[in-house]
Amino acid sequence: RTQLAFMQEAALMNTKERMSIYLNAEEFAQPDIPELLGQFLNQADAPSLLWVNLRQLPSAETLKQVRPRYEKYDIRIIPDVLHLQQDADQVAEILPLVDGLNISLNGLREAFSDNAEAEAAMVAWYQRCREFEVDVIFNQIENSVDADYVRNVLKGRYVQGYAFDQPELPRLG
Repeated sequence: RTQLAFMQEAALMNTKERMSIYLNAEEFAQPDIPELLGQFLNQADAPSLLWVNLRQLPSAETLKQVRPRYEKYDIRIIPDVLHLQQDADQVAEILPLVDGLNISLNGLREAFSDNAEAEAAMVAWYQRCREFEVDVIFNQIENSVDADYVRNVLKGRYVQGYAFDQPELPRLG
């Protein structure tokens, strides 16, 4: 509820069309949360698109139960995937039930020591995600080296991280 109050203030100050909110597993499953977010989206200053980022990978069963409440308000569901290779079975199971995957760049780097291996793995994931119209977002992009790696090696399209929140380096003197 505190996040919702902050979102309402931000919507008044901001003209962005999109907004996201992070929820933990317990918050995501609460029956009143989608309704509150839906009410927020119906306000005059609300963004046209809202997505819920999930801090943990939900089970397919939880998503099947909860997703219709979010779909009612056209709220997108995007879980964080910290270890894509380790969690591959669970990620594959939830693909038809989510709108995107927020993939940890650091987790990918830990899983693959070789760029060709990482690229091949991501090509396979892109194909699977395309089947269900799931967006792939890389997070933890901290600098231009990370951005180049995602763009040139992983062939990523959507990115987020410090490098984009703080695009200019501080100037000394």
